Amino acid sequence: MIWRNFRNRLRARWRPAWWAVLLALLAGGPSSVWSETESGLDLLTRSLLAEGRIQYEGVRKIHVFTPRGERVVRQRVSKGLQGRERVETLSPPERAGELILCDGVNTFRYSPRRRTVWAMPVPPEFQRSASRNLGLQLIRQAFKVAVIGQEQVAGRTAEIIEIRDKENSRLVRKMWIDHDKAHTLKWVTFGPDGKPETSYYFSKINYAPHFAPGLFRFEVPPEVTVRRVHRPGHVDLREAQRLVRFPILTPPPKLPGGYRLMEGRVTVKHIGKNVIVVLYLDNGLDPVTLVQSPCPPHARPLRVRNGDVWREGNLRLVLKGPRYARQALLQKIKGRLRPVAPPREPLD
Repeated sequence: MIWRNFRNRLRARWRPAWWAVLLALLAGGPSSVWSETESGLDLLTRSLLAEGRIQYEGVRKIHVFTPRGERVVRQRVSKGLQGRERVETLSPPERAGELILCDGVNTFRYSPRRRTVWAMPVPPEFQRSASRNLGLQLIRQAFKVAVIGQEQVAGRTAEIIEIRDKENSRLVRKMWIDHDKAHTLKWVTFGPDGKPETSYYFSKINYAPHFAPGLFRFEVPPEVTVRRVHRPGHVDLREAQRLVRFPILTPPPKLPGGYRLMEGRVTVKHIGKNVIVVLYLDNGLDPVTLVQSPCPPHARPLRVRNGDVWREGNLRLVLKGPRYARQALLQKIKGRLRPVAPPREPLD
């Protein structure tokens, strides 16, 4: 008797769910069920985890919308396993031939116009994994992620997700994620005014590529300068203050766009006689850096690409990152930075 009552309650509880699944199958096939039963955050997580586990080659376009007009870059992308990747710029003509190549050990960035190669070691897998996990944690805290529909991108069925700020419901990003491969085929970022700031999408993609031998091996062109870039070490905020003579300025604790100061990740660099401190602000989507260094009263003005420069007291500050991310942050932190602690003598 007890078992019969339990079985009847179980049937009554699950019958509506099974009817929903059946109706979804009849209406739109397995893809409809997939998009409704998997949350937007789950889909975004699978997309991030899939990046290092699938191979493909394709062509993508990047659009950057600025007050001066729209810039379009066309690239050929080849993605292998074990972190190997090759991104070659096809257009515009002044950037054709630019190359980003990762052989799994080092990442090379080549600019034909500058006749220079920058080489940087790839961080170990445990660091990349920790970074992904932290990014997802920040996204979960600051944003709402929802699946809103489907579209065709590069001949593939893609699930569309929206990412909105929890605080004000502002649309931050839309992503089109491959239904079968969980690979991001398209995304659009939006500025504080709700207008698109950047976008990229694949016009062609092939998940069964045949890579030519040596495709992921970098050969240094003749008469090209190779610059080795070493990944800087990190210290926490208090330790960084002990290493420099000037007071490090930090932003207010509550920042727009879900940004947080990474207090355990601060870089102190010595460039000649100059010392600079790099603070990292992150929201899981678009990292931003706040660079500060002592600046003489009559120093020449500094212009930085993708950065905003200003002075506070005897310090020069540079906020670097995507324009749509800098706009809101700059309004919040400019003139409101506070020192960590009184300056101390550096360690010997």
